[in-house]
Amino acid sequence: MMKITVSLLTFSNALSFSLKGAPNHSLLNPNSRLPICFGSRSHNVLSNFRSISSTVSLQMGKPKSGSIVDSYQTVSVNCKKCRTRLFRYKKKNGTKSNLIKCYVERISEDCQDLVKNKIDDSTEWHCPNCETRFGKDSMIHGRPAIKLVGGKTQMTKK
Repeated sequence: MMKITVSLLTFSNALSFSLKGAPNHSLLNPNSRLPICFGSRSHNVLSNFRSISSTVSLQMGKPKSGSIVDSYQTVSVNCKKCRTRLFRYKKKNGTKSNLIKCYVERISEDCQDLVKNKIDDSTEWHCPNCETRFGKDSMIHGRPAIKLVGGKTQMTKK
């Protein structure tokens, strides 16, 4: 969440909107959406100065799913130490770039039942054969993911 404070009327604008002989009160002009201050003295105008706080929340787009993800290339993620296939994953650009994170929802085939047998309180992912820690749980863009440890997994096209 980001907090932004917006001032609707500055000192120079307050002086330009002041009128002599008008009653001492503040009105809202519906055309400009800026407050217009009427007053006979400039210090009355300054006493009518207000700022309004507004909160702006940044929202992420909905993740791709369905037929779009089905068109992604499937890669195998293997343990580098014992060469055991851990799972098959739908990767957007195939083997062109390194695998840094894996969204759990994109795991197409769970070869070692890692996701199925995952204990909720454990935040680490281990190879079932050699017990090498290859990743940890994380939330990326509001979706559960596995952050892979560098050099512990190998990605192949098959």
